[in-house]
Amino acid sequence: MSKEDKSRTIVYVDEHDFDTIYKKLIKSHYFKGMKNIDLFLCATLVGMNVVGKPSPLNNSKKKDYFRVIDNKNKESMIILKSLAISKFNDVNVLSDEDKLFSLCEDYANAGIKQLDAWYNDNEESFDNILTKELLKSWETLDFDKIKDES
Repeated sequence: MSKEDKSRTIVYVDEHDFDTIYKKLIKSHYFKGMKNIDLFLCATLVGMNVVGKPSPLNNSKKKDYFRVIDNKNKESMIILKSLAISKFNDVNVLSDEDKLFSLCEDYANAGIKQLDAWYNDNEESFDNILTKELLKSWETLDFDKIKDES
């Protein structure tokens, strides 16, 4: 990719995680019927909101996970782009897809490991863990701030 070309054709995940986590989760009844982009979005959200910091894919062996063009109009793609705008606090990130998707890949890399830990938890069900995490996120929302910004 040249310096001028900031578009992206593929979104990547860690190859080891693809073989050991992504394949397992997408086949589970929790994610059955979801597309790759949907699981990637879940991992990105968990990475951003629960783990709280990205885990860069830079040194990983990367695996093609989904094609950008095939998913350009999917709701999950719109949410990924919105998350990047929010993190960079700049709508111009949309013109630099490499920067946008690199951010999402790094958060998904952190989040997929957390999803796997929850999935493999022997003390509490995956459903219960997700419910608790969603409730925590809901409780931290500042509705007055959201209302004032609209």
